[in-house]
Amino acid sequence: MTKSEVWQYFIKEGNDVICNKCKKAVSGLNTTNLWNHLNHSHPEIYKLTEHSKKKQGDGELDEPPTKKAKQHTLQAAFGVSNRQEQDNKFKNLILEFIIDNNLPISIVESETFKNLVRFNSPDIKIPSRQEITYTLIPKRANSVKKNITESLANQKIALTTDTFSNKSNSLICVTSSWLTRDFQLKNRVIAIEPLLEHHTGVNISERIQKILTEFNVDLNDIVLMTRDGASNMEVACRKLNIPSLHCLCHILHLVVKMVIMKHIEVFGSVARAQAIVNSFKRSPSASHELRILEGDDARSLLLGIETRWNSFFHMLESVIRAMPYLRVYGETYKNAATNAIKMVSEGDVSIINTLLPLLKLFEDATLILSAEKASISCYLYVIKVLTRALESLEQSSDSELIQVLAREAKADLTERTEGCFEMESLKIAAFLDPRIKQRALLFEADKWREIENTVIEKLVNLKSDNDTAQGIQNNDATTVRDSNCNVVTNNPWDVEDSNDACAFVTLRDELKAEIALYIKAERLNVINPLDPGHSNVYGWWRKHRSSFPNLAILAREYLAPSPSSCASERAFSKATLHYSNKLRSRLKPTLSGQILMIQTDLADKRRNKDRYFYYAEEPDDEDLELYSLDI
Repeated sequence: MTKSEVWQYFIKEGNDVICNKCKKAVSGLNTTNLWNHLNHSHPEIYKLTEHSKKKQGDGELDEPPTKKAKQHTLQAAFGVSNRQEQDNKFKNLILEFIIDNNLPISIVESETFKNLVRFNSPDIKIPSRQEITYTLIPKRANSVKKNITESLANQKIALTTDTFSNKSNSLICVTSSWLTRDFQLKNRVIAIEPLLEHHTGVNISERIQKILTEFNVDLNDIVLMTRDGASNMEVACRKLNIPSLHCLCHILHLVVKMVIMKHIEVFGSVARAQAIVNSFKRSPSASHELRILEGDDARSLLLGIETRWNSFFHMLESVIRAMPYLRVYGETYKNAATNAIKMVSEGDVSIINTLLPLLKLFEDATLILSAEKASISCYLYVIKVLTRALESLEQSSDSELIQVLAREAKADLTERTEGCFEMESLKIAAFLDPRIKQRALLFEADKWREIENTVIEKLVNLKSDNDTAQGIQNNDATTVRDSNCNVVTNNPWDVEDSNDACAFVTLRDELKAEIALYIKAERLNVINPLDPGHSNVYGWWRKHRSSFPNLAILAREYLAPSPSSCASERAFSKATLHYSNKLRSRLKPTLSGQILMIQTDLADKRRNKDRYFYYAEEPDDEDLELYSLDI
C-alpha cells in the first residue's frame, strides 16, 4: 500500500505525530487530521501538495470520507408520521413522567434532564415549565375529567369518601366503583382536592354535591357510599340522602384500640414496646448496632401509629421477633435504647405474646376487607367469622387475660355492627356472592328465605319500572303494568286479557325458579385472608350471567360497593407524597388538584387492567368452615 505524501511533513514519535514545520503534536494517526493541520496551520505548504490539487478538481482523496450514521428521526423514535402528533405525544410522555414520579415541574429546566432527552434526538423541543403549568396540565386534567364523566354515564355506581388533614394540608377524596356488563370491576378516583373549609357535615355534603355535579352523577344512581364513622360524614350522607355504610376496617380498628387502652397492664406493655422502637428510630447508630447483632435475621422494627390499621400488631410482632437480640443489645451497650429495653419485663413479653393471637384475628379480617376487589358481600360474613373466632379464643385459652380481652372485643364488635345485619343492601349482596350464599354460619334457613323474597320483590319492582318507562316512550305499547298488576296504557279501547292478569304471577314463578337454580349452582371456595377470592366472584358471574339474567342485574348493582374506604386511603397515600415534596411548595390548590387527578388516573389505568380468575367447589355439608383461624 502506497504511503500518503502527507507523511513527508510529519514524523511519528511513539503514539504522537509531530509536525516537522511547527513541531506541534497532532492528535490521531489518520491522514485526515494531518491534512487539516497543514491546511489550517501551513496553507503555503498545503497548496503545493497533490492533495490540494485533487480536492480543488474534485479528484479522489487518499481516504474516502467516513460515512456518518444517520440520526434517528423523531417520527421513527415515537412511531408517528406527523410532526405535530409526535410533538404532542412527546409532551404528554414528559407530563406523565413528571406527574407519575412526583417530580417538580422545574425539572424540564435542568441541563442534565435536557441532555438526557436530547441524547437520541438533538432537535427535540422540550416543553417549558410555563407550558406544562398553564397548558398541558389543565388540558390533560380536562381530558381525564371528560373520560371519567363518560365512564360514569348511565351506571349504578358506589362511592367511597374520606377526609385527610395534617399540619399544612386538608383534603377530601371521592372514589367510584361499578361493574360493567361483563362483570369487570372498575375503580376511578373522581376527585381528590383541597378542603379548606371547616370539616362540618354541611360543608362536606356541599363539596361532595359539587364534585358529583361536575361529573354529571345523579344522586339516584348512587347505590351506596362507604365512609368512616365520623359524625360529620354521617351528617353529609344524610344531607345528600345517599345510603351509607361505616367502613368495617375502621370499626375493627376502633375495637382494637379499645382492647389495648381499656386495660392498664396491656396499655403499659404496649407503650414500653413502643418506647423501644422509638429509641432505635431516633438513633441511626443504635439501629446499625442492632442490625449487626441480628446478622442475616436483621429486619426493621416497625413503628406503631395510632391511626393506622393493625399498626400496633405489626409493631408488637417485630419487637417480639427481635427480643432475643434486644436482650443481648441491652447487655452490650449503654444508651437510651438500652434503658428502653430494660424497662420491658418478662411480664410485658408474656402479655404481648398473649395479645398477638387476638390482634392476628383482626389483621386477617382487615386483609380480606382491604383487598383491592373486595365487595360488601363479605361484610357480614367477616363479622360473623371474627365473632366466632373470638368466642373460640375465649373458650380455648388458659390465660385469664386473653379470655377477658376476647370477650370484651366480641362485645364491642357486636355493639358496633348490630344494625348492619338489618341492612338490605348487605343481605342482598351476601346472597348474590357465590362464596357465601346459603352458608349457615351467616344466616339460618328462614333468614335466607326471607332474603330470597326480598330479592324477588326487588326484581319485580325493577322490571315494573323498566316496563313503565318503555311504555311511556312507545306510544303503541298496550299492556304495561304497575306494581299492583294494574294495566297502564294510553289506549282506552285496550281490553285486559285474562292471561295478562297473571303476568306478575308468572314473573314471580320465573324468578323463584331462577333463584332455585342459583342456589344449587356451584359455590366458590370459602373466604380466607391469603386468597379472599374477590376476583373469583366477578369471574363466576361473568361465566353464569346468561344462566341467571335477572339475578345478574342485581349482582352488578350490589356487588360493586366496597366494604372499606381503602380506595380513598390509597389516594391519600399518593397525595401525601405530592404535598410533602418541598420542591413543589409553590403549587397552588387548583394546580395541585389537577396534578393529583392526572396522577390517580394513571394509577387507575394500571390497576384496571382486566384480570379474571375463576375456580369453584361443589357445595358441601360443612357450612361452618372458617378462614384459617384454627378455631
